[in-house]
Amino acid sequence: MGWVAARRGHYDEARRPLEHYIAVEANSCASYYELALLYEKKGMTDLAMESWQRFIPLTQDQPLKAEAHKPIASRS
Repeated sequence: MGWVAARRGHYDEARRPLEHYIAVEANSCASYYELALLYEKKGMTDLAMESWQRFIPLTQDQPLKAEAHKPIASRS
């Protein structure tokens, strides 16, 4: 539900289910990715950075890992 709402641009609608899913499944790579994007779009930079940092060790996808490093590097 959260992923669909996020893809449709309904960020407030998407946030709660994604955060809930992470509370249940702490290693949900896809949820951290979606939340990081959502937080960036909402201007919630600290939460976005936290989500990116949790996403990076969970993914094996190198292009997505590189994408996650960009916002982190820009804040350094």
